[in-house]
Amino acid sequence: MVNVPAPKVIRETKVVYKEKLKKEKDELIVPKNRLVKTGTLEINVNDAETAKEIVKEEVAKYNGFIRSENISVSSDDKTIAYLKVKVPLQKFDYLMSDLNYNLGEVKDKSINVTGQEVVENTICELEITLYGKEGSYNENKNPETFGEKSFAAVSSGWNVITSIFLFILPLWPLFLLGAIGYYFYKKRDKNTNHHEPH
Repeated sequence: MVNVPAPKVIRETKVVYKEKLKKEKDELIVPKNRLVKTGTLEINVNDAETAKEIVKEEVAKYNGFIRSENISVSSDDKTIAYLKVKVPLQKFDYLMSDLNYNLGEVKDKSINVTGQEVVENTICELEITLYGKEGSYNENKNPETFGEKSFAAVSSGWNVITSIFLFILPLWPLFLLGAIGYYFYKKRDKNTNHHEPH
């Protein structure tokens, strides 16, 4: 009767020991004071779609990946691209630096750092907003510069000439008859003048 409960106590002790060991192991892998960076970057660019593709290339170069992306047109006809990016901690600053200098005019930039202990394979998040110029999505925008206005004027004039030509084209038999009539009239007039006595 004394020997029966003894193995049960030993088994319970072993189970408790394994759980404790597992908890200690997890705490070693993920320290509570792990260093993590998050950032936001807002940039004015010429073309939001082109800039978005450049961002994708830069992120891939630094072993990161795009978590989500969105592109839209605002009420004032500006194209806006929004990307959420994940990148390794060791490459975070390099990516931020490249995007700062290679895309356009930085409108806003912020970096938030939590923790102190650097842990390998830590992934950081970066939110990027790209503001395209006004009218970059509207192909029928009104010309603004002298060059654009000049080109529009030349195009308009050429369209008028084309319209007139297309209007006259069906009347070609009349012009042909007129030309033949004029030819014979001149020939007859010339013959008349030639036969007159001097």
